[in-house]
Amino acid sequence: MKCAAFTAEFTAYLDQELGASRRAELEDHLSRCDECAGDLELLRGAARLVESNVPEIEPPAALWNRIQGRILPMPAPDARGPAWWDLIWSRRWLAAAASLVLLAAAGVGVRGFLARQASEDDLRRYMSEYVTTREAERRQHLEIASGAAGTPRAAETAGGTGYNPFAVRDTSSFDNPFRSEEQ
Repeated sequence: MKCAAFTAEFTAYLDQELGASRRAELEDHLSRCDECAGDLELLRGAARLVESNVPEIEPPAALWNRIQGRILPMPAPDARGPAWWDLIWSRRWLAAAASLVLLAAAGVGVRGFLARQASEDDLRRYMSEYVTTREAERRQHLEIASGAAGTPRAAETAGGTGYNPFAVRDTSSFDNPFRSEEQ
């Protein structure tokens, strides 16, 4: 183990606060490391110097009574600290969690609305293109069926010289099922 780990425990060693196994490890290290042994002797000397030059002062009884009066009503601190559920249910955390849930719900709602709006717009665009295409096909079939001049196949179909299986004579079958009556 490194010296720093042992030097951090010098004061606990001098105050006899270390457990037996840790004390034995430290003493073993001190027997092999002259630098740490020297540092420990310096610390012992400083402690003796402070003890010899500082007189012990007895506090007045009134002071001690006031201090004791403040200490006794205080609850003892919980060594474990607050339980995790106490932190979760504190008001600040509860408010933050509720805010996050509301934000997430609003985000999902807005995203769903925008997706639905986009799909409706796509459907309108597709239907508009479909209606336009069907109307153009209907006009083309009507021209072919009626033998209107200007179409290349109109003369063949109208004159009977050629047979066109795709020329429709009955125009009612080309009504647009998506076209409303107002259009």
